[in-house]
Amino acid sequence: NHAGGLTVEQRRVRKIGQVLRACGLSETSTYNFAAPDDLSRLGIPEEGRGVPVKIIRPLVAEQSEMRRDMLPGLLRSVAYNLDHGVSNVALYEIGRVFFGHEHKSLPDEPSYVCGVMAGKRADDAWNQHFSDYDFFDAKGVVEELLDALRLTKVRFKVADAEKYPWLQPGRAAEVTAGGGQVIGWVGNVHPRGLAAMGVEVPVVAFELSEAALLRLAVDQLPYEDIPTLPGVDVDLAIVVD
Repeated sequence: NHAGGLTVEQRRVRKIGQVLRACGLSETSTYNFAAPDDLSRLGIPEEGRGVPVKIIRPLVAEQSEMRRDMLPGLLRSVAYNLDHGVSNVALYEIGRVFFGHEHKSLPDEPSYVCGVMAGKRADDAWNQHFSDYDFFDAKGVVEELLDALRLTKVRFKVADAEKYPWLQPGRAAEVTAGGGQVIGWVGNVHPRGLAAMGVEVPVVAFELSEAALLRLAVDQLPYEDIPTLPGVDVDLAIVVD
C-alpha cells in the first residue's frame, strides 16, 4: 500500500498558482475553443503549432477549432472586463493548447502558464497613486515565479522581432533557464494585435512552458559546507588620483 498525497508535479503546479496569486494575478479559465483567425489577428505564426483541430459541430463560428495559443482567449477576457467597467485586470491561466497533425488521430497537448496585465495594480486613492502595468511588472512576476521554483541560470534577452511579431519590439524578452533552454517570453503585446482583439489599452503578458518549469524546478536548496576556519578581516588602504 502507498500513502496518499500529491505527486511532485502536482505540488509544483500548485506552487505556480500560489506564487502568481501572491503577485496579484487572479486565476481564470478560458475556452479551449478558438476562432480560425485568432493567430493571424495577433500576428502569431503557425510554424511549430501543427494544424488546427476542427470541431465537427461548433456552436458559434468564433469557437470552431481547438486553440493553439492561450493569449487570444486571455485578451478576450481583458476586453470583456474593460467593456464592463473593470479598468484594472491581471489574470493568469494554466492550460493546454492543441497542435494537430495531418496523419495522426490525436493532437499534441502541451500545457502553458500564460498571464496578462492591464491597467494598474489598484485604483488610485486620495493618498496613493499607482502607475500603469509595464514590461518590468510582468518581468518581475516571471522572476518571482522562477525564483520560487528555484530554476537555475535564468536569463532574459531581447526578443527577436521576427520570432515574436505579436510583441512590441524593444519591450519584449525571451526567457531561458537551465543553460540556455528557451522556456517562454514576456513583454508588451503589439498595439496592432490589441486593436484586432478589441483592447484599447496597453497589455503586458507572459507565457511559459509548464513542462519546462516542472522539469527544471529544484526542490532542494544546494548544500554548502560550514567553513572550518574563522573568517579573516583585511583592511585595505588604496591611494588613487
